[in-house]
Amino acid sequence: KTMGATCTCARGDSANPEPVEVQAVIFDLDGTLIDYEDASRKAMCLVTEPHGKTVDWKVHSMLLGRPMHNVAEIVLDKLELKDKFTPDSFVEVYYKKMHDLYPEIKAMEGVLKVMQGFKDKGIPMCIATSSYTASYNEKMKFHKDIEAFVKLHVCGDDPEVKKGKPAPDIFLCAKKRLEKIVGELDPAKCIVFEDSPFGLQGANAAGMMGVAVPDPRIDHELAGTNFNTAKWVCKGGIVEFVAEIPALKVVSPGKKPEE
Repeated sequence: KTMGATCTCARGDSANPEPVEVQAVIFDLDGTLIDYEDASRKAMCLVTEPHGKTVDWKVHSMLLGRPMHNVAEIVLDKLELKDKFTPDSFVEVYYKKMHDLYPEIKAMEGVLKVMQGFKDKGIPMCIATSSYTASYNEKMKFHKDIEAFVKLHVCGDDPEVKKGKPAPDIFLCAKKRLEKIVGELDPAKCIVFEDSPFGLQGANAAGMMGVAVPDPRIDHELAGTNFNTAKWVCKGGIVEFVAEIPALKVVSPGKKPEE
């Protein structure tokens, strides 16, 4: 089963004609809907280049899905800048530079087409992001067109999200909130779009189907990542999923939970 030229369905059940049943879609944000990684690398370069060092994609590949303090330690070690910054001072300057780049963060190619495809089939969508609420709100000022498609969003600092990805908490929380609007959902009929293996692990732990959209600029071998738990892998980006939407079988949600 293939999508486009390079999007292969990792289920390996191309002989199975059964359509995939879907009730809802959950999107990660950074790296999935918007090109946060490019801006993040630029922000780091703005911190390191005054000291004659550049964060290239090879170094950036080692940072994927890691906590920010850990990211700072790796950058300072690899670029030999431990005499210039502590991890904390690096993080502080990085966030200032990052904030200035928010207006430049572009939507990933084909995102609106994919979201329109789900909307046309009547499939409800939401966002589940590890970003904190303040950061989410700041970023989404520049992506009102994306936000218009979703029923709700859940952020990493939400009190119901006790553990971050790869724990399933954020996806289960998104499902629970969506159920209040659309009715009861079967996790096995929910699709999660993710660019990181940690996110896919969380989706799998929640009993949901994963679509991997790995960043082609990232060296995933170097990052120690693989996407073999995903139901689909879109190597050419999220735009490839447009070709898969017509074959999905929409299943209506159940009753809304009692208040």
